[in-house]
Amino acid sequence: MRKVIFIFFIGFIFYTYSSQEIFQEDIDQKNPLLKIFQDEYSNRVILTKEGDITDDGIGDLIIIYEVSKSEKRMVVVLGGSERLTSSVKAPVERQSIKLKNIDEKAQMEFIVSGYKGSKLGYAIYRIEDNRIIDLFGEGMDECC
Repeated sequence: MRKVIFIFFIGFIFYTYSSQEIFQEDIDQKNPLLKIFQDEYSNRVILTKEGDITDDGIGDLIIIYEVSKSEKRMVVVLGGSERLTSSVKAPVERQSIKLKNIDEKAQMEFIVSGYKGSKLGYAIYRIEDNRIIDLFGEGMDECC
């Protein structure tokens, strides 16, 4: 019986650890683009990724932030205009952002993936007319 309890306890610890959100520890609080976000939103920032996704030679900042424990959203601070895009839903847990030039055009696409419980989702986005455009994705309805 002790072995069963021990195995259950270890499994519970593993499940609890694996279902926690991964927070980016090295968010640069002095980043001027983050300050633009913070002037508009008081929400807690979960994850950021910086890069020139609009191909204007100036860095942009992708931010995933918390609306509530069960709702996360994403916005991009456009460095060239110092404006925010409209926000879109983001994965609830274990978020990831990768920059990738998929179509070999000037603008960079970005891939956002994550979970909600055991449901995985990902989407490929691009910025057009100061908006986040969903180019392709799968499972985002279930993980956001």
